[in-house]
Amino acid sequence: MDKKDFELIIKNLTNISTRCTNLRERLDKVGLQDLSVAEYNKIVLEASQLQGEQDKVCRGELYHILGMGNLTVTQQATFISKVKETLKERSLIKFVASQPKVIIGKQETQSEYNSSLLGKKLVKEN
Repeated sequence: MDKKDFELIIKNLTNISTRCTNLRERLDKVGLQDLSVAEYNKIVLEASQLQGEQDKVCRGELYHILGMGNLTVTQQATFISKVKETLKERSLIKFVASQPKVIIGKQETQSEYNSSLLGKKLVKEN
């Protein structure tokens, strides 16, 4: 495989691996139960995206790059070690991605009340 193409593959794998490690480190500092609802939803969404990228790597890319990529022995060893590094956090990512998102209801910006004593509607801006 061309060196430029191989470096791009390794760069993308390193990017996925780094994002997984950063997510784990954030969760190690705080934990899922101590997050605000918005932070929790953001982390679950990020984990879902990372899981999709990991699935793509281990279900398709791995097989095709090794089988059809014409890699040298050194490139194969480097590629396999990067894939292992990328999938090291897989169980945590799958666990976090499987957590249900918390739906935040739409907050009303104003309250209304039809007063029978006044004969008109009272409106309060929140």
